[in-house]
Parts: sequence; structure tokens; C-alpha cells
Amino acid sequence: MAYADPNTYTITLNAIANQQRDSVTQYGPLAPATASTPNSIVLVPSSLFSGDVFVEYDFSIVPSYDVPAGSTFTISFPSPEFDHMFSSSPPAVCNLLSDSYLGTCTNTTAPNEVTFLATADIEAATPLEMSLTGLKNPTFVGTLPAGSITLDITHPTGYLINSDSFSDLTFSSPKSADNIFMVIDLTSNFKLVDADYTFTL
Repeated sequence: MAYADPNTYTITLNAIANQQRDSVTQYGPLAPATASTPNSIVLVPSSLFSGDVFVEYDFSIVPSYDVPAGSTFTISFPSPEFDHMFSSSPPAVCNLLSDSYLGTCTNTTAPNEVTFLATADIEAATPLEMSLTGLKNPTFVGTLPAGSITLDITHPTGYLINSDSFSDLTFSSPKSADNIFMVIDLTSNFKLVDADYTFTL
């Protein structure tokens, strides 16, 4: 079975001898099937400075089972740190790098979740990439522990195919420069002459 199923099952084994049933053995009830983890999930923010704005969060996902069209990929962020995702101005924007397989990026009824719809059948071990641009990093300095940002891949029937959490993220304090040195190059040093200025920090 390639997805979680809350039902329990019993397996019945019939032994046949001389065209007659000789014995019956039952195994079960078997525990419900649970969702497996993806082959790989990686999250890389464009900045890890506390309180940074308009940050891009890049996601790489490799499912461990086939994902049929109509399935959903749901990424959940912790609350209240990311409740602003779609209520900020401007709101976060979805980018679907794997647009051959994914489409219809929407926020759910929760303010800190985003869902991507599988628009085509996706074979197991197919690398997928997506990103969210315009997020604001948490304002604290420290580590957002593993398990804070999660991924669920859900079959059209509502059962989980894959489920896992991303690694921890450590946010550091923004630094301010004590001194800034600038080199200015001019194409001309003559007075009242048009010139191009190049500034190098």
C-alpha cells in the first residue's frame, strides 16, 4: 500500500491437502498502515537573519511513492511566527519550478499553510522544486527546531502518502558595519562634463 490507511486488516491462510481444506491460520489484526517519509526534503532560505523581510524559502522534495494527479502538497509553518504569510502587504508569492507536475498554489484556511496541487501523475523519486518569496523571518535570535516546518503529501482519497518535517533553522542577529569604505571611479574629472560614476563598497 502506497499511502496511510487507518483500517486494520486480518490475513487468512488456508492450507489445502487432497483437495480439502486442511487448516486455517489467521494473522491479525494488522496495525494500520502509516505514511512513509519522502526520500528527501530540503529547505533553504535566502537569508537567516532575524527579522529579515522579503526572504525566499526554496523547497526541494523527492517523494518516496508515486503521487497521483489531484494529490496535494501542504507545507505548514509554525504559529505565530509565520501567520503573516498571506496577510502581509505584499503577500508571499508562490513559485513553481516543477510546473510540469505542480500547479494551483494556494493558502489554506490556516494563515501559516500553503498547498500545491499535483496536476499530473508524479513517479516516486521525481525531484520537485517550489519556493515562497516575500516571507519575513522570525524576529527572535535562535533556533527554530526541527519539526516546526512540516510537509504532508496527501492522496486524493484523503490518506497521507508522505509526511515529514524539515531540518532546524538558526536565525542570527543582523550586523551593522562600524565603517563603510567606498571607492568612486569617474570616467572624467573635468568640470561641467558628463561622467559615469562607479561606486564600489
